[in-house]
Amino acid sequence: MRIRVGINKGMRWTVGSGLGIVGACLGTREIEAQLALTRHIKEGMTIFDIGAHRGFYTLGLARLVGKLEKFMPSSLNPIMFYFCLSI
Repeated sequence: MRIRVGINKGMRWTVGSGLGIVGACLGTREIEAQLALTRHIKEGMTIFDIGAHRGFYTLGLARLVGKLEKFMPSSLNPIMFYFCLSI
């Protein structure tokens, strides 16, 4: 399912992967935090996503910094790691 708004807009979220299906699928999960990230995270920054879990913020943060080598998720499940490599 394509995410409709937020830092993951246009990306796909697998239904049933946790995190409150509706909020993750729509992109409205913790929307205030997502908006704060878009204001403060800039391309080229080095980001550590501690407690990445299912990776809701992982793909959006990787998109914001622009280069995967500037982004390090922690506790990322192997499937989400694969998707990060394909960005």
